[in-house]
Amino acid sequence: MKIVIVNSRKIYGGTLVLSALCKTLRDLGYDAKVFYVHDFPSPTTNIKVYWLGWFKYFIKSLIHVLIRHTSIANSERFAVFSSAPLPGIKEKRTPWVSRKTIVIYPEVVYGNFLNAKNVVRWLLYYNRYKGNTSAFGKNDLVISYRDVFNDEVLNPLKYCVKINHFNSSLYKQYNFDKRTGCCYIVRKGSKRKDLPTLYDGPIIDDFPEDAKVKVLNNCQYCYIYDTQTFYSRIAAVCGCIPIVVLEEGKSKENYLGLEYDKLSYGVAYGKTSDEIQRAIDTRQLLLEGLNYKDANEKNALYLVDLIKEKFKEIFL
Repeated sequence: MKIVIVNSRKIYGGTLVLSALCKTLRDLGYDAKVFYVHDFPSPTTNIKVYWLGWFKYFIKSLIHVLIRHTSIANSERFAVFSSAPLPGIKEKRTPWVSRKTIVIYPEVVYGNFLNAKNVVRWLLYYNRYKGNTSAFGKNDLVISYRDVFNDEVLNPLKYCVKINHFNSSLYKQYNFDKRTGCCYIVRKGSKRKDLPTLYDGPIIDDFPEDAKVKVLNNCQYCYIYDTQTFYSRIAAVCGCIPIVVLEEGKSKENYLGLEYDKLSYGVAYGKTSDEIQRAIDTRQLLLEGLNYKDANEKNALYLVDLIKEKFKEIFL
């Protein structure tokens, strides 16, 4: 079984999850590779222009390989290629796939730009193309990352595959002294109407990862407007108190689904004193649950079983 996972080199929750899936599958002995793209196609994407952009991106990546041991490689021009992927990942450099290859697209990908015959759509977030029958193929295998992200029209049996990644050498607390002030994470909440007009601390969305860790080790609170980001738990790991700012009329159950109790360890949902105290009291439970190896392997094998059942004709 050959599996190609379409991914971006940009670092955020979804890309790390896709990378972790590749690593886990390879650790289990499967031929899984990542195909990196410069952007994910949308409904307005011109496919010829898209491939031209990818080709330029590909050439630039090759240049970076040639100069990776020079100071130029770390310049802003090549910054996206300087971010090391997770250990254990193998890259697929050519865009051609065989009729028996399984291609896994995250939900942000519109269409099937690799022209794969066997497609898995992984809803890592809410389906932005809901109701658009041209977005996905009729025979695609659709799975969700969590029950709250599921599209029951496309995935009525509620197949759910959850893979996690945590870099404990990067994300950690090293400041155990007094903290002051606050910072902000906006990310996918950028279109919310309740965003502050003025911020009394830095928005760390675009900070390099080590700079984010430094801020989170200095601030007492981190106010978060992206209700589905793993950075809320990273903030807790760094010793900051993460406060997810609730949208009007919503509670943490709306965001976290059936697992709201466990998924909210270490994180306050709302600014109430009870929620903040609960976040402090449950932080240790969060820290204890950050070893994902066994759960990742179990979920990856479940995905393999779903693939074999859905596309069983290619294994005959």
